Amino acid sequence: MCDCMDLTNGICDGIRLRIENIIRYVKLWFWWIKSYETSDSILLELSREVAASLGVKPFKKVKIAYRDDIINAAAIGFLCRTLVLSQGILNTLTFDELKTVVLHEYAHCQQRHHVKLLATGLSIALTGVLPYLSIVFYVDSEVMLLILAGIIFTLTYIAMLVFTRYLTRRFEEEADLIVVKNLENPRLYLQVLQKIALRHPDGRIGLREKLFSSHPSVNERLRKLCRYMVRCGGPGGI
Repeated sequence: MCDCMDLTNGICDGIRLRIENIIRYVKLWFWWIKSYETSDSILLELSREVAASLGVKPFKKVKIAYRDDIINAAAIGFLCRTLVLSQGILNTLTFDELKTVVLHEYAHCQQRHHVKLLATGLSIALTGVLPYLSIVFYVDSEVMLLILAGIIFTLTYIAMLVFTRYLTRRFEEEADLIVVKNLENPRLYLQVLQKIALRHPDGRIGLREKLFSSHPSVNERLRKLCRYMVRCGGPGGI
């Protein structure tokens, strides 16, 4: 009897732990949802100044997510009109360093990365759905249709996830290059990435991380930027 109770408790603890991990992951991934618009004149002026330097429209809103455990920034919305900064990034970076992060987000908007990502995801989804619709009228068995639907949608989802994550990694690298090309001192941005790496060090990079991570590792980003800077202007910068 005790063995059964122990087994049941162990299963329940395992399920509860898995649910807690999922909730923690969702909160980490969607850290920007619980954010609040700021009227801080310094941040708003910083946003306008960076936008002018890149020749793009300034963000309509600047929001702060009060998460000190996260060092991140994001441009959100289909029209790319809102910037969200975590409290952690505000506490960690200097004013000049923060400019480079805002420039990185403006680079995403300038290159319309969010639109390209949405278009790619929809294209892959349609590519997966169309073959199913083409055979649905030729299969009489409902069970077989359900099985085929499960297989096709699963494969489509995996393909969409892998390819869109590949694109987001390339977009991050493209935005990085735009930042260093538009800075008088490109090494300042390398310093920012190094600070982020200290707070959030890269873990072991396995096949799963290479396929499904939305960002390249900080070390990889630093290596590529250093190679670019050396190629374009020597070790001292561009």
